[in-house]
Amino acid sequence: MNMILKIKTIIKQLIERLQIKKSKLFDCTWYLNNYPDVLVDRMDPIKHYVVFGWKEGRNPSPSFSTNGYLNVNQDVKRSCMNPLIHYIRYGKVEGRNLGMHCESKMKHFNEMINNCYVKDDLSKYKPTAAALIKEKKKQIRPIDFIEVNSHETRINLVTDSIGSASLLGGVGTALIIVTLLANKNDWTLRIHTRNDKNDAKAYRDFMKFQNIDLPKKVEFFNDFNFSNSTVYRLEVSNNDIFFASSWWSAYGIESCNLRKRFFGIIQEEETFFYPYCDERLWCESMMRAENIDFLINSKYLYDYFKYSGYSNIIKNGVCFEPAFPKYIYCPDNFTFKKKDKYKLFFYSRPYNYRNLFYTGLEMLDNALLSGILDFEEWEVVLAGADVFDFKFTCGLEPTILGRISWEDYAEFARSVDLSFSLMYTPHPSYPPYDMAASGAVVLTNKFANKQDMSGYSKNIILKELNLNDMLEGFKEAEMLAKDASTREKNYLDNHICRSWQDNLDECLQVITDKIGRDK
Repeated sequence: MNMILKIKTIIKQLIERLQIKKSKLFDCTWYLNNYPDVLVDRMDPIKHYVVFGWKEGRNPSPSFSTNGYLNVNQDVKRSCMNPLIHYIRYGKVEGRNLGMHCESKMKHFNEMINNCYVKDDLSKYKPTAAALIKEKKKQIRPIDFIEVNSHETRINLVTDSIGSASLLGGVGTALIIVTLLANKNDWTLRIHTRNDKNDAKAYRDFMKFQNIDLPKKVEFFNDFNFSNSTVYRLEVSNNDIFFASSWWSAYGIESCNLRKRFFGIIQEEETFFYPYCDERLWCESMMRAENIDFLINSKYLYDYFKYSGYSNIIKNGVCFEPAFPKYIYCPDNFTFKKKDKYKLFFYSRPYNYRNLFYTGLEMLDNALLSGILDFEEWEVVLAGADVFDFKFTCGLEPTILGRISWEDYAEFARSVDLSFSLMYTPHPSYPPYDMAASGAVVLTNKFANKQDMSGYSKNIILKELNLNDMLEGFKEAEMLAKDASTREKNYLDNHICRSWQDNLDECLQVITDKIGRDK
């Protein structure tokens, strides 16, 4: 942002803050009690609402719905204007609908106009312990439900979000599992999101892309706007079977599951996400729960749990291997040809710490500086969320793709000659499989029992996580990537699973049998 634009933004926000304060339509006490993170950050509540709050769907008071106003005033939504500012400037005079459909809330709103005033001294506002705990535990909040009688067997997947940007990797795998399970038994599927609205179209498009039929009946539910006064209650019967896509989803399911057990789809050693803290403690308590039947993604992860003392996961779990369908991941006519310029793909997610972005960047930078990779012969491409522009020490500027769609990713994979992807966990992650299944050579790291992946593909090279070993890995990978005949021979000898249906068949039968016993 240039200086002139920055100054204009500051002035605009200052004017909006003054207008909100003058209008007396903002309840500071209510805002701080309902959003204690604002108080923890010691930020003026009106300033927070102007800069962040309205964009996050937060309400300025119990009588004005930020999202409600936008939903009933689509022209305001399209204008990307702060809804409260629009009401103050135009909406009140125009008699706009506030999005609040309860007369008592309207009465409170009118009373607030007459009586409310803004307090500026943040020291006067102290959140209760309950409010602080609620804010800290919002990700693992209970699911508000109502018990009903129903003979319909229904699979429930509880996850964070279903959208085009969230279907790569674990969430997509969880959707495939529950969809195939619903199809196998002719059951209803209900997808429950907790952090965002459901995107039904994204789900349908994803299943079409994976060549998987939709269940006969699919339902969607969300309770993401938990700070809103509207009460969302999930209808639950004894015939609802729950699947958690993460440990925090499992916490929510504990509150509403009417059966003896439920299922957890575990695709990583999730305690690795955290230092020794509250979240790690809560995570481990779920991973050691005796009432969860686990579906473990990959034998690498299963064996890690086996040797790490997770006896409950081994006793109550079944593992499956991920699949990489040939109609998605495959070489093209140029993959194994000699080229003037080769393509190196660095899977880079700076804020997904287990991907070791900076360690990988240092190793790749040294490979270019030392001449192991001749930057005249190699184009370096980065893809992943939140990748930023930079240049290597040798002067080479990489191509930055950022986050890309499934279709674009599959097409891109066919053009890659060498993929460099780190993962500081037992699970190899999906990119090494994606790229090897598309004909590329892959360089990744060893970790615990993850020591060798040649059983999947001889084009996957694993090295220890130190600079010298990884530079040796770059030498081997660079030579193999240019050796078209050996690389193609290794590809044809791949043992990477290609069919989700075939791969999950045994696992789905085990799940079906467990559900039958848990009555």
